[in-house]
Amino acid sequence: MIYINQKKCQICKSGYFITENESCIYCRDEKYGGPACDKYGKNQINGNIICANCKGKDKALNFKEKCYSCQHDLFNECDKCKFISNGNNEKLVCSL
Repeated sequence: MIYINQKKCQICKSGYFITENESCIYCRDEKYGGPACDKYGKNQINGNIICANCKGKDKALNFKEKCYSCQHDLFNECDKCKFISNGNNEKLVCSL
């Protein structure tokens, strides 16, 4: 009953991640794991929610540990992509 009164979660549904303050957030959001992330986790240094599983030739993990799909999120016909450093920024490029 305490959880209901304080509006806190014990378990989140699939695609959501439970935070330290016991709320559920949508993991595939740009702010968290990225739109193509399969599994989420926490960065051990700063505690941010990150993508813990970004595998597959059509997915790319950026420097902030967010996962994107080469075909669906950024390019129409790209099978393989990667992020490259562009000064203080990063840029996603299609790599054949």
